[in-house]
Amino acid sequence: MTHEWTAECAANHLGLWLARETWLTSAVELVKAGAYPMAAQTVREEGTNAPLYTIENGVAAISMNGPMMKGESKFGGVSTVRVRRALRDAAANDKVGAILISGDSPGGTVAGTAALADDLRRANGMKPVLSHINDMGASAFYWAVSGAHSISASPTSFVGSIGVVAVVEDRSKMLEKRGIEVHVISTGPHKGAFMDGAPVPDHHLEELQNEVNLIHERFGADVKSGRGMDDKQFDRVADGRVFIDSQALELGLIDHVRSQDDTMAEAQALAGKFLRDKAMRSRRQRQARAI
Repeated sequence: MTHEWTAECAANHLGLWLARETWLTSAVELVKAGAYPMAAQTVREEGTNAPLYTIENGVAAISMNGPMMKGESKFGGVSTVRVRRALRDAAANDKVGAILISGDSPGGTVAGTAALADDLRRANGMKPVLSHINDMGASAFYWAVSGAHSISASPTSFVGSIGVVAVVEDRSKMLEKRGIEVHVISTGPHKGAFMDGAPVPDHHLEELQNEVNLIHERFGADVKSGRGMDDKQFDRVADGRVFIDSQALELGLIDHVRSQDDTMAEAQALAGKFLRDKAMRSRRQRQARAI
């Protein structure tokens, strides 16, 4: 099935975002030009048919590459619902002793991200969950993995872009010059806000800013809890910037600068210990019941 992509179609997907701005701007332009859908369709079809994760020496490996959406999306990329399924399955799998989430992502939509972060923390409470960043771990991706046992990044990777963004176009003056006036008939002062072509009053912008601020507070609470940061430490990294590997390490956003292979080696060591300890507990329980 194909979709007709227009500027209006792109605008309809621009709610609240947790994404690096340079990627978001480029993605919208590609969508408008009709260049995004073909590549996204291929990514979506391959992702749908792929297993939730693979197991290597007791480690469940989960990949998160590309923009993050709540479900399978016409934009392609990562389905946070699918990653949540993978985390829950791996956490309950007796053959898995640790989980490694690796990714290269600019972030994505607000929708689905907090739930993924919650599931990752729960999984980490059951067995170690490690995260590795390849090239880019920004915004929604960083929120999702902030509660991991440890976070590593490959050399020259960029980490951060902590913050929330919403984009609103006020095209009323442009339409006015063409002799077009848009009337929005609604049941309240905020119902019908940001309808295309209608003027954007200050009280609509203020309400949207409140929404952005509330999401940012939740984002910040999870990062501070997961990374053991106080308010001052968080404020240093929460201005929307991305930081290269060494800066991210110094600021406490990551624990290691190393290759994904090295992170996998640590995950396998943790998995081995977890599975050995579990087997020992099981033997002791059987012995206790036999007495």
